[in-house]
Parts: sequence; C-alpha cells; structure tokens
Amino acid sequence: MASRKRIIISLFVICILAGGGWAATHFGRAYCLQREVSKADEESKKGFWALAYDRLEPYRKQLTSNEKDCNLLLNTFANAKKGERLEWAAQACLESKIETFGVYLSIAIAHELQGHDQDAVRILNEVSAKFDKEPTALLRMANIFIRNKDEPKAAEAMLQAANRTEDPQVRLDTIPPLLRQKRVAEALKLAIPLREIPTENPEVRLIVARALIAGHEPSGGVKQINEARFLMMKLSPERKAQLENDYADVLKSGGKAISM
Repeated sequence: MASRKRIIISLFVICILAGGGWAATHFGRAYCLQREVSKADEESKKGFWALAYDRLEPYRKQLTSNEKDCNLLLNTFANAKKGERLEWAAQACLESKIETFGVYLSIAIAHELQGHDQDAVRILNEVSAKFDKEPTALLRMANIFIRNKDEPKAAEAMLQAANRTEDPQVRLDTIPPLLRQKRVAEALKLAIPLREIPTENPEVRLIVARALIAGHEPSGGVKQINEARFLMMKLSPERKAQLENDYADVLKSGGKAISM
C-alpha cells in the first residue's frame, strides 16, 4: 500500500513538472474515475446496486466511450431500477458506436422500468429480429406478457426462445404454458430431449412426464413418474406433499393419456 502511494505521488509530481497544474488536475480526475469504477464493480458483484449507482452516476458522461464501461453502467442502472438514467446511458453508448445486444436490450428494459410495457415489447421485438440467435429478448418479452396475464403470447415468446437455445431450463420452463394452451405437440417436442437429463429434482421428471403422457408417449411417461417417485422420497414432507398436489393428475395416471 505504501509503495502504491509513493507511485501515485511520483506521478503527480511528474504531471506538475511536465504540464503544470492542468496536467495534475487531469491525472487526478482520471485516477478518481478509475478508483470509483473499480469500487462500483466490486459493489455490483456483491449485489449492492444502490451503492454502485450512487458511485457511478456522477461520472456517467465519462463512462460511455468503451464497451466495458458501458456494460458496467447499463448493468448497474438496470439493477438499481433507474429507468430514465438507463435509457440515457443506452442512447449515449449507441452514440459512441457501441451497438451490442446488451445496449439495445437496455433500451427496452428502460421502457419497462418506466412502466411503458407496450413500448418495451415493441423494442424487444426489434431487438429479437436484429439478434436472431439470442433468446434473452424473447424471454424478457415473455415475462412482460406473464405479468400482464397474457399467457398465450407468453407461451409463444417462450417457445421462440426455446428454439434458439440448447439450455434445458428454458425448454423445461416452456413446457407448462404450452400444455395449458393445448399446444401438446410443441410441448412434446421440447420434452423428448429432456427425458434423460441428469437431475435430483423430481419436478423436472414430472413436467416431462406430463408432456409425454399428454402427447401419447405412455411408456416414457411411466419411466419419468417412477424416477420422480424415487426422488421425492428424499424431499421434506412439505415439499413432497406440494408436488403430490400439483402433479396429482400425472402421478395417478399410471402413464395413461391425461386430458390437458
């Protein structure tokens, strides 16, 4: 620590000798900025978004010229729920020719944070079309639809997202809303690759079983049910009872087709 202080003092002296007071002031501001950015980065990693926001906000105009600083600024403002500041930061990053997926997504999130869901959905559609391999915008859109109790649109957005990723959790989460919307064939298509997925969570097996049975794949459904029953033996009585209630139709079906 003492050595670092000596280095900083030496650099100030060099600045003064080389360029006078202006150089020293410029160096001091740059050093303060980097110090605050480093501290904000540490705070964000701990989830202390309010602290990170307060630290970065005074320097926001200096943090939109490169992708790394833009990402920290956008992530902090989004998680601190500062919609107007987030919108400003995203536009400033775009003005600096930083045209990444995260920057465009942040504009939609900013509208969502300000309560403008229709605008957010419109922008998310545009972002999804521009970055057509990326599922995140579609999942964000699905969450908006779910919050507004529009499950048909949510199911469609989730299905499009599931078709863009190999992430088993995204595919698993998409199965229940598809089944509730009577879209059995599409739910079955997602469930089949998940039959052998390693898991200690019996609910995974029960979700897959429900799709298999609804799609008239009874033998696969029976296997999933048996594995679920075994895994449920390891659960607390409360959690076991909850699953027995939530998936009573599956557990009592014996693998026979169930009505969705």
